[in-house]
Amino acid sequence: AGRLYDAIGPRYPVMLGFVLLGWGSYLLAGITVDTPRFDIEMWLTVRNIGVGLCMMPIITSGVSALPGALTAAGSSVNNVMQRVASSIAIAVFGSLNISKGAQLALNRGALAGADSTATVTAGGASQLLGPYEELTKQVTTQTYANGFFIVAIMSAVGALVAVCLRAGKKKGGGGSHGPVEL
Repeated sequence: AGRLYDAIGPRYPVMLGFVLLGWGSYLLAGITVDTPRFDIEMWLTVRNIGVGLCMMPIITSGVSALPGALTAAGSSVNNVMQRVASSIAIAVFGSLNISKGAQLALNRGALAGADSTATVTAGGASQLLGPYEELTKQVTTQTYANGFFIVAIMSAVGALVAVCLRAGKKKGGGGSHGPVEL
């Protein structure tokens, strides 16, 4: 990604990275309980190549646009913003997974139509363990698939926004913005 950035600028690596990230996420949005491990690993590989292609050029482009006196501060602010955004994303996607998972479990459990009182009195709660575990696997898989679909949509938007980035090698050296006071 660094060599591509130096050769052609940030626009095309970022666009390609977001496309790969979106495609890998879209493939993961089709995940089921029975999806082979190899398929998941390949889809994650596509996704992670996309992340590598888009993150470095975005960060480098942002920091290199700053005057030389602000480069260190800009890098620090970028690092803090990455950490804050990661924490917020984990909280948002975690709450979406929990709320959607609870709703899916309730809906699918109701569709199963098991009479829990009759089952517990007839043979104990152990008869419910198998269906409960299967329901939990399906619901967990579906909530993650929903999250990957949202990320795929966000990646497509990111690829469109990347059109606004600079293409080609950067002209002139950084720091030509004049004196900066902190």
